[in-house]
Amino acid sequence: MSSGPGGVLKSTLARRSVAPEPSRLFRDGPHTATVRAMSSESTEVWAGWYRDRRGAEAVTIAAHGRQLRTRIRGVEYEGATFAALEVVGAEGVLSSCVLEWDIPLPIHAVSGVERATLSCLLTLGELRPEGSLDRADLNLTLHYGGAAYESGVAGGDFEDALDRIQKQLPPGAELATYAAAEA
Repeated sequence: MSSGPGGVLKSTLARRSVAPEPSRLFRDGPHTATVRAMSSESTEVWAGWYRDRRGAEAVTIAAHGRQLRTRIRGVEYEGATFAALEVVGAEGVLSSCVLEWDIPLPIHAVSGVERATLSCLLTLGELRPEGSLDRADLNLTLHYGGAAYESGVAGGDFEDALDRIQKQLPPGAELATYAAAEA
């Protein structure tokens, strides 16, 4: 369930298609705010909030393969990274806004697989004259086992942010993305 745009985001994930392949969730390279669907055959959909100077609205963010897609105020955006979401069929990059969403993320623990929630907050800065963003700041908070593990990175690098969270977890607990990659 989602709260209002000024409150803590509590969104839901609507899963479609095949079972996820956890090792493919956030692997794409440095300094990219990329979320990929967990399998090239699945589409993951996350509910969240979009905010800018004009106000706030609920949105859904869909990840299919290496593409992200969202609709904001009737305009479709698509891209390989959040920092490069472009207007579909026209020129323009999503900028000067905040996106918030939650992702259910399994944790491999000594006792088995446990549930956790990864809360994501991405701040996209102003558009520079040459068309790039002046910043893309990513803040992740993993809610697991009654604790919150936080990581903030400039540049929107999901892998770096997840690495920082992994280092904070109790011994024997691993983000599913790491456990699957090492298996």
